[in-house]
Amino acid sequence: MPRIVDQDGYGACTGHASMSTREWWECGAICYDGTGNSNDYTCECDKNWLGTCECIATNLSREFMYDRTRTWPELQPYDSDCGVYGFCIGQGCGQGTCTNTIVTDGDMMSNNPSCHSCAGASIGNAAQVLVSDGCCTEECQPYPGYGYAGPQHAGCTNGGREACTGECWNVSGPCGDDFTLQSCDTLYTMAEIIDAIYHHGPVLGGGLVCNPCWSWSGCVCDPVCTCQIGGGHAYMLYGYDNDYNPPIFYFQNSWGTGWGQSGRGIHSQAAYEQLTYTGQNFYFTGGKDIRIELSPHGTVVARGDTLALTATLENYTEQTQSFSAWTDAYLPNGNPYPGNPVAGPVSVTLQPYQQISKVVRHFVPQAAPLGFYRYVGNVGIYPMQVDDDDEFIFIVSP
Repeated sequence: MPRIVDQDGYGACTGHASMSTREWWECGAICYDGTGNSNDYTCECDKNWLGTCECIATNLSREFMYDRTRTWPELQPYDSDCGVYGFCIGQGCGQGTCTNTIVTDGDMMSNNPSCHSCAGASIGNAAQVLVSDGCCTEECQPYPGYGYAGPQHAGCTNGGREACTGECWNVSGPCGDDFTLQSCDTLYTMAEIIDAIYHHGPVLGGGLVCNPCWSWSGCVCDPVCTCQIGGGHAYMLYGYDNDYNPPIFYFQNSWGTGWGQSGRGIHSQAAYEQLTYTGQNFYFTGGKDIRIELSPHGTVVARGDTLALTATLENYTEQTQSFSAWTDAYLPNGNPYPGNPVAGPVSVTLQPYQQISKVVRHFVPQAAPLGFYRYVGNVGIYPMQVDDDDEFIFIVSP
């Protein structure tokens, strides 16, 4: 299981739930062979007292997943809040009136100091982000405390903070592309959700919640709850208990370890069927079948010297995989090197779970332009299909 985090009064539940789902796959790619299939695999990784799997070595960014989900698929300005789906004006959250139609970084908090508790993002958009952009790391885009966090982290605006910034360990190329999932599919019935949890791993979902039941008990809404509907919520369904008839769902929430049973709760099928958003429950398949990783021996190379790197190829499946591998270089002006590919394409066949590495060397001519170069490794079907890539930056010096 992934870590349990607290959304700190800030309604970024979709970011939390999608990040938790993707973090599970850090373990699931190892223990469940990228399938999530509990019928064939089990997780034997060490776990702490909360059940958090020690295989999950990379903490991913719930802030990025929230920000990116709100702008998917490029329909809204990155720094827009007022009138945007799920936000203060659009949802009538009663947290104040936006004074600007388009809110830029910090304006929402400056003009509406109490607006920080209102937020919202689409679960369906989050599912698409997980299989396209991926999720960047917590180190790259950390989650701030959302009281009044200042103009850089205005509580009711993402302020254009959807892009990964800084240096992300274990990430190369566009920040986040190492943490994509392979595919997702939509679930419509309770039976489909149960089958997906068993055969595909956690389900990203959510629905309406009722107030006050959702805020203090170990369930989002009691099946006989007479409370008022208190808005929508996203969470991760990670299991079910079939000692009950019908089975009840287990889910991980984003209200911290002080909620429910150490941050996790139960949900009856009857209540979930009544309250869930139709077409907003998703299961995933794990990482890529084949991967390439480039490790440069040095990133500053003088004219007349040699650029050296180790290229590692790995088959993550139980089937033999045949594909092509090649590398390209890009000049300091951004143009492709005229001699691309600079290595390959070569035909590669890997047995199930096989990994191979090879040292690649390139002579840097005296006439090479000075500056920053991109070096990109690719695997797939040359040249039309890239199944995975990796890259690094190197500098040519005098």
